[in-house]
Amino acid sequence: MSWGSEPGWLALVVVATSLAAMGLALLVAAVARTETQVAIYGTLLVLVLAGLSGAMMDRALMSEQMLTLSLFTPQAWALDAYRQLLASPEPNLTMVARACAVLAAFGFGFITLAWAMLKLE
Repeated sequence: MSWGSEPGWLALVVVATSLAAMGLALLVAAVARTETQVAIYGTLLVLVLAGLSGAMMDRALMSEQMLTLSLFTPQAWALDAYRQLLASPEPNLTMVARACAVLAAFGFGFITLAWAMLKLE
């Protein structure tokens, strides 16, 4: 597999995507009260977000409303950044940088929500 023409940017997208995923996982863990709830909430959330984001269906087939709605998911931003870096011979680095910033914002937002919901004893 090719690392694309901008491997440094690819590493930044991986880090930003990982931050968003870690934040979402922490939020699920903060909301759930049992291990079973973590499994159920996590699976349901991942499937719903994957459907909305375009991870299950190419976003080019989505309506304008669905495309707009998909931007409320971290997966859509990550998919766009990866597509730019891995499938485009000359990636739009401005778009990749914006996606990284949005992914980091998702991550920090999820972590903040999780921290607020944790019931520390």
